[in-house]
Amino acid sequence: MLAEFDLWRPQTLPEALALLADKAPDAKPLAGGTNVLVELREAAHVPKALVDLTKVGELRGVQQQDGHVVIGGGTTLTDLLTHPLIAEHGALLREAAAVFANPLVRNRATVAGNLVDASPAADTAPPLLALGASVQLASRSGSRWVPLEDFLVGVRKTLRRPDELLVAVGWPTPALHSASAYSKFGLRRADAI
Repeated sequence: MLAEFDLWRPQTLPEALALLADKAPDAKPLAGGTNVLVELREAAHVPKALVDLTKVGELRGVQQQDGHVVIGGGTTLTDLLTHPLIAEHGALLREAAAVFANPLVRNRATVAGNLVDASPAADTAPPLLALGASVQLASRSGSRWVPLEDFLVGVRKTLRRPDELLVAVGWPTPALHSASAYSKFGLRRADAI
């Protein structure tokens, strides 16, 4: 049986940031839930409140901005497989998404969740590090961009403050004649940590 917690369902990013600010440090963001729900079942981390981000449309999508590819934190791994900007400017990330878990998990798992969890097995971290990515952290008081290599500070540890959300990931658009490849080593193609 799960421990009791409050569930908040904001509709907009400002609403979500206000909830996190008001409930911090006892609230945990929830998007895909592929890591958070496992923690809840195992009672590894039981927050007093969950802030469900699934209705916050501002957190999804892929676009090109000022010479960068920018992915919303709520974008799923499945979204990465089909988006033309990822195919053109982030093939390395697309290759990682293709071997990420299984289709059911890829349909739920988000880019932000994979990075914020800071697991050593986070499939999106190596390609995003190779691309020179930064993450955008937002709170009610503003936002900041942090290089991904500085954001990930240890096993399951990041620079994210309790009142912040990882709202986007971005990297400079690679040169036309650049090349990359991704290979995942494991006993099985999917579901191997």
